[in-house]
Amino acid sequence: MSSNTSKNNSEELDLNLIIDKIKGMYHSGLISLYRIFNFFVKSWIVLLVLIIVGATLGFFNTNDNPARETKLYVRINGNSGAIVYDALNQLQFKIQEKDSVLLEKKGFFKNSVYYIHSLEIEPLVNILEIIDATESNNRNLETVMDQAQYEDELLTSEVFIPQYTYHKITLVGDYWSSQKTIDALMLYLNDNPVLMKQTDLIKESLAFRIARNFESIAFMDSIFDTYGRPISELTKGTASEISMVDINVTNIHMLFDQKALLMEQNEKLQLLLLNQDKTVSLINKPMLSVKKSILDVKMVTYPILLILLFVMLSMMRYYFQKAKNLSDQRNILNTDSTDNVN
Repeated sequence: MSSNTSKNNSEELDLNLIIDKIKGMYHSGLISLYRIFNFFVKSWIVLLVLIIVGATLGFFNTNDNPARETKLYVRINGNSGAIVYDALNQLQFKIQEKDSVLLEKKGFFKNSVYYIHSLEIEPLVNILEIIDATESNNRNLETVMDQAQYEDELLTSEVFIPQYTYHKITLVGDYWSSQKTIDALMLYLNDNPVLMKQTDLIKESLAFRIARNFESIAFMDSIFDTYGRPISELTKGTASEISMVDINVTNIHMLFDQKALLMEQNEKLQLLLLNQDKTVSLINKPMLSVKKSILDVKMVTYPILLILLFVMLSMMRYYFQKAKNLSDQRNILNTDSTDNVN
């Protein structure tokens, strides 16, 4: 009985200790909040001066010519994504280098103005394009799809970039940038003799395939027209005129299916041919607009930065003084202990 009583007392003691610890943490939090509030109340004059000074500095340092940005949605033809990405990355590198000679030649620099500040391109991920470009029995595709669930950047890696048709280019330019800057960028991306020849070959191939499909469709229509006429009309004339006609064809329905397939193919091929004028085609109407950011509002950011600097310096001063007091107390204790020994 006594053992149970002592066990209950021990549990109550542990519970009381936990409650006292929680209360102590709560009280410490309240004290810290009070000290912070009291610090700002006591320093209100300094804070007011910092706000006025920061707002004044921000007003006189406001950029009258802020940067402008836009997004270009482009179509890259002929699986040329890797080449286009490389060309854009090289241009970005030249922009960072401020290579005014090359940039002026390409139309991105004039009269001390860099019309492009930064460029970034990323694919518009389309899983169906990856599936279409992969063999149906390829087991690696399933493995890649499973892995993509855990690696966000896998589907936007260099391995899959050539598979995507549509991409997004983010252009940040100068205040004086205009539609000419966008046109110059598109001209630069398409200024590749190898890709231009490739585009011409693709167009010729598409045109040839479309023409041959139309010929096949016309031939099928002639057969349908022949078998759509009454037998009495087909048997008129000499036997030589109908020697190539088999009136008892039993699989003519397959010709209808083939015609539908060729018409569907031609519809897709004609759309492809329509978009094959250039390697990189612009599919939206981008408009440059002022790039908005909280950092651009300097009348707000400057006072905040000055207040944060003041708080950091005050904290450093507080902890330095606290460390000094602890050091002084320890020196006093050491001195007293030495005197007692003597």
